[in-house]
Amino acid sequence: MADVNMALKQAQATYEQAQQSYEKFNQKYREAKQAVLSAQSTFAGVQTIGDRTLKQAVNC
Repeated sequence: MADVNMALKQAQATYEQAQQSYEKFNQKYREAKQAVLSAQSTFAGVQTIGDRTLKQAVNC
């Protein structure tokens, strides 16, 4: 019976460690996703400015 209890405790510890790793991974994923969205937004803004500048240069 002691072996079963020890195995259950080990399984519980492994599960908790896996849960923490999963939560950290999810946090990093959300941060990376936000960084990508921010970069895409910045790129779109720069692209718009470039398009306007090009149109002004052509119209001069």
